[in-house]
Amino acid sequence: PDFNSIINNMHIKPIENNERVVINNISNNHNISEITTNPNATQEKSIITAPSERIYIGKYSGGQKNGKGKLLLPNESEYEGNFKNNEFDGYGVFKSKSYNYYGSYIGGKKKGKGKYEDLVNGLIYNGDFSDDQKNGYGEESYKDGSIIYKGEYKNGLRNGNGILIFKGKNNETSIFSGEFKNDKINGKGTFKWPNKKEYYGEWENDEISGYGIFLDEKVRHIGYFSHFMKEGYGANFNEEESYVLIGKWKEDLLE
Repeated sequence: PDFNSIINNMHIKPIENNERVVINNISNNHNISEITTNPNATQEKSIITAPSERIYIGKYSGGQKNGKGKLLLPNESEYEGNFKNNEFDGYGVFKSKSYNYYGSYIGGKKKGKGKYEDLVNGLIYNGDFSDDQKNGYGEESYKDGSIIYKGEYKNGLRNGNGILIFKGKNNETSIFSGEFKNDKINGKGTFKWPNKKEYYGEWENDEISGYGIFLDEKVRHIGYFSHFMKEGYGANFNEEESYVLIGKWKEDLLE
């Protein structure tokens, strides 16, 4: 095959005078063992294939991928960036049908700062990675800006403190600020709706559950909630009509 054509199509710059190029099994019809521009070359640039790989082009030393290179995989995924001892290591770009990643790798795993684009649901994450997952602080949003999260992650999920922003029609915005566990609102937090309603208190699995304070323009309720409804003892204050209801609620109704 035309070696320079292969190089150009893969956006890898041509070989230098101090590089030795090794090409193995590009197709069933060709098996080129070596091309060299200098018999005293000190560096290698190689194209190799194996059962788990389509083609690799890049730096190759000590029998392993080391340095900058590009790897094309059978599932139409590709990686371009730095390698160390056959592993993704340093800055690299990984592209596949389901997601793209731009960022840091260590020992073959995402670690450090990176950008993750989920091509299936349109989510984009910018932030910290470790152990190949979102870990640390990050910001995530849909491409249309309808949902935005800024906060802490652990094991790939929202865990810890964060802010979740929902944007609806006419740019109406609802905001939650508080605690998350396993990608859901869990613990204490504040939710503010665009109609000026507010809730301060406890949550469980994305629902208002536990002790809290609910406010709207006229009424303030202090007490216990379950599945978004008043449940248990509480007090209702109607500031406009100047009365207070104290008692026990069940499914949002005073018993």
